[in-house]
Amino acid sequence: MGTLKARVSGTWVPVLGSGFDAANTARWNSAWGQVASVPFTQGSVDVSAGQTPILSNQLSFTFISGRRYLLEVRLSSLGLLSGTSSQVAYYVRRVGTTTTVGDSDQWVITTGNYAGSILRSAVNGDGSTLNIEAAVEVVTGGNVRIGSRGLTIYDEGPVTPASIAPPTAGPRVVAEGNALGIIAKGALVTGVPLSIAANTPTSVSTPVNVTLAVGRRYRVVGLWRATQAPAACTIRSMLYDGGVDKSSTYGDRYFWLANSYEMHIAEWLIDGDGAAHSFVWTATSGAAFSPYLDYGHFYVEDVGPNTYPALPIPATPPAWTALTYNSGWSFPVSGGYTNRSQSSYRKIGDIVYLRVTGQNAGGQGTPICTLPVGFRPPGVVDFIGRDKAGACVFNVNTTGEVYWYGTNPNAASPDAVNLNCSFSTTA
Repeated sequence: MGTLKARVSGTWVPVLGSGFDAANTARWNSAWGQVASVPFTQGSVDVSAGQTPILSNQLSFTFISGRRYLLEVRLSSLGLLSGTSSQVAYYVRRVGTTTTVGDSDQWVITTGNYAGSILRSAVNGDGSTLNIEAAVEVVTGGNVRIGSRGLTIYDEGPVTPASIAPPTAGPRVVAEGNALGIIAKGALVTGVPLSIAANTPTSVSTPVNVTLAVGRRYRVVGLWRATQAPAACTIRSMLYDGGVDKSSTYGDRYFWLANSYEMHIAEWLIDGDGAAHSFVWTATSGAAFSPYLDYGHFYVEDVGPNTYPALPIPATPPAWTALTYNSGWSFPVSGGYTNRSQSSYRKIGDIVYLRVTGQNAGGQGTPICTLPVGFRPPGVVDFIGRDKAGACVFNVNTTGEVYWYGTNPNAASPDAVNLNCSFSTTA
């Protein structure tokens, strides 16, 4: 299929977003969602420190070059069976090795009974096909009961969106309803662990520079895999923008570190404003602490538009409603127009679809029919239809009246006029 074109002022110009090439580009620029999933090989199981890791089923997966993926290891429950706490590590690795995939080596601390737990890590595709598996093990502490789920891979969109060059003139059609996935990815600063003094806000990421488009909604996500501190403390995460603490705009995030080696995730939802931003993840506490930043991530994700249509398109189009003819007009009873559809209308979203067939011995100057309130255009709209002489003009005005203007002196049987058109009810 070629590119759709529209005639503007005598010149044919391409309509942006039409044709297979544009459709494929639009698909490439979208997140594809869940693309693979495998369960763990065992159900609920008791594990002690130093024991062989609990593994998922193996999965052969190709990480397409240029795509970004989110690896998710989900545990239905994580419960402490003995002792006061346990440090649990879970990660995605190549089968038969200790080599982890992406930044997926992350730890959690469990001090109680049966809380669910999720690991998420981002990976940029490089075209390689890997045999991978999820693994969970108790590093130190008491025995733990693990209720297993499995490993899921999500496609989060392209590392760099492909561009669609707009035409130099004419109409543009762009689909903007899809989430675009991760659009910018930064890195955590060097530090294994990074020592942060008490009451000293410290950058834990490098800047992520991104422009947030108006009408879009974004999620800014930061994760470090483990945290160490000499005593329990409250850790505060802040989002700096352009070197300025934006807690008053975006809010801050707190978590309570009860024991060492607990993972930390901070997220912010932000509506696009059309401006360029330089985000840095910053953390502080009233006591000294040390995050492990060797495996973790910091990224900005496009999660879709921040508004939705006031008039959603129904799954099943509404039925056509018959129009009542104005005085002097009627449906043709003979001639070449009797096989046309009855004059009627319907509305899908903010678009009115109208079909009119009529005859009138009196000719032009009187409205054929009148559309009801809610089905009328915000301004007069003109359309091309047909009558006995060929092409002719119709218009629909703001009071809903449909008029015919043609060269045929009248629209008497067996001659008639015919129009099929559509228009928006919004300005």
